[in-house]
Amino acid sequence: MDEAIARRGTKTEDFSEEDTRDINDSLILDTPESPLADAVANVLTMTLLKKAQLKSTVMPQVQQYAWDKAANSNQPLAHTVVLLNSGGDATQTAAILSGLTAEQSTIERALAMNWLAKYMATMPPVVLPAPAGAWAKHKLTGGGEDWRWVGQGVPDILSFGDELSPQNVQVRWREPAKMAQQSNIPVTVERQLYRLIPGEEEMSFILQPVTSNEIDSDALYLDEITLTSEQDAVLRYGQVEVPLPPGADVERTTWGISVNKPNAAKQQGQLLEKARNEMGELAYMVPVKELTGTVTFRHLLRFSQKGQFVLPPARYVRSYAPAQQSVAAGSEWTGMQVK
Repeated sequence: MDEAIARRGTKTEDFSEEDTRDINDSLILDTPESPLADAVANVLTMTLLKKAQLKSTVMPQVQQYAWDKAANSNQPLAHTVVLLNSGGDATQTAAILSGLTAEQSTIERALAMNWLAKYMATMPPVVLPAPAGAWAKHKLTGGGEDWRWVGQGVPDILSFGDELSPQNVQVRWREPAKMAQQSNIPVTVERQLYRLIPGEEEMSFILQPVTSNEIDSDALYLDEITLTSEQDAVLRYGQVEVPLPPGADVERTTWGISVNKPNAAKQQGQLLEKARNEMGELAYMVPVKELTGTVTFRHLLRFSQKGQFVLPPARYVRSYAPAQQSVAAGSEWTGMQVK
């Protein structure tokens, strides 16, 4: 690795470029050849050579620029590598761990936690602050805890008292689609729901487009998601997030089912492919390893819980650069009545 860095001849001015990436963007999977990724690899190599008591062939000036680049970035993995190189304590470890979130790359979060494990034993226990007001504490099955609002209406202010030190807070909420970040990548997302009408042959169905907001809880539906990339470069490691109302679920059994659209009812039906989804909270996700051109995903849905619901639009998100996403056409929340 050291010889490869030396042969590559990295210029110090490359490390001086301003890094504008989001804190949740992946260095390893999204931008492995960026100046910051080079700097992190350089510092990690210096650390390994130091432990092996070997000399580096990289110029000291390049090493210093790499160390500064990693230390001044906003990436927890870069801070972890710097701490391993220069040594650290429990306070520095706690600061890095507080920056690790579920939105970040799994591999980088795992590496950081593994490398910081030896420092965790000396860390003081974390005492979470209690919010002021009508909040009730709940124990989670995983051993953690959360606070849930039990008062009237919705709280306007979240207060933790005056003695609270600076904290890294993760907030989850659903915002109106008109306020949400609109498409910032050239990907078009289309969603069409069809009701399955039995055909003349066994296990064959005609797809009837759903044009109203009324859903029959006794019927079977097909959810069709179409992604169209408008750029030549391949978009790697993304996922489609498709909202569902309470009680809705993806039907896993698709074997032998064939479907036709109304204008092709007399033609041979198309067999449904195996379901590729992963279930989430009031949604299902479809992993998209590579996206180029147009790709369509079809899943069978059942709606078992009756009532009126409002759903956000489907969206395509890049897994290792979550700030890059595209929302389905219209970008408006849609009403749905299950009868």
